[in-house]
Amino acid sequence: MNEWENDGCGVVGSDFGQLFQSEQDSELERIDIGGVVFEMESTSRDNKHVNGRTGLMLWEGSSCMANIIMLCPLSFKNRSTIELGSGACPLPSFVASYHGAAAVVTDGSPDVLDRATGNFRRNRHLTSGEVVMVPLVWGDPDGIELVLRHAESGFDWVLGADVLYSEEGVDKFFFTAKSLLQRKSTARLLVCYMVRGVGEDRIMKSALSSGLYRSALSDEISSAACKLNIEEHSSLRLAMFRPTT
Repeated sequence: MNEWENDGCGVVGSDFGQLFQSEQDSELERIDIGGVVFEMESTSRDNKHVNGRTGLMLWEGSSCMANIIMLCPLSFKNRSTIELGSGACPLPSFVASYHGAAAVVTDGSPDVLDRATGNFRRNRHLTSGEVVMVPLVWGDPDGIELVLRHAESGFDWVLGADVLYSEEGVDKFFFTAKSLLQRKSTARLLVCYMVRGVGEDRIMKSALSSGLYRSALSDEISSAACKLNIEEHSSLRLAMFRPTT
């Protein structure tokens, strides 16, 4: 993830949280995405609420978006994608690459990206498009310009999975997403998230103030969402955005 690093107890709280970590620091999960099994190392679920370790978890929104992308080969085949706040388990990017997309995986924590790189090595045989790991702190113009070098003509998709739960981070997230969408008129932002911490009204207002408006899902993605019964999930949301200009 990204802005989560400082939205909890701070430095003292982080040290205190270490006392509650499980001895089993990580676990290897086999995740079936549309019949394709990915192996992901993530922090043990016993540690999921320890401050500073949320980026090492595999979250519901990430698995959901990965399943959506798996059902949408036409939308992602040979496209360019960038995932913001990927955490250590960038399943959406791996599945996009499975379809042949060139995928850029970003996170604000170098340690988290190291974990993500390890997970890429475990699943390299399942990917066909290029996958690169790039550090990116939301809201950093210099970092955004460096990331854009990986897609000179612009990204087709900006992806965000379970990253809209921090009041401090939501505005920076949409600012960064808008900046990454500007080079290509057909580019879209796709987010999948659990409603927690930040209300939907706040999310939509932040997006609009950043120059993004919510658009209808494409036919392929809408069909995938229906197959997965996304709308029937009480707290899971899937939304697409495009620039207002």
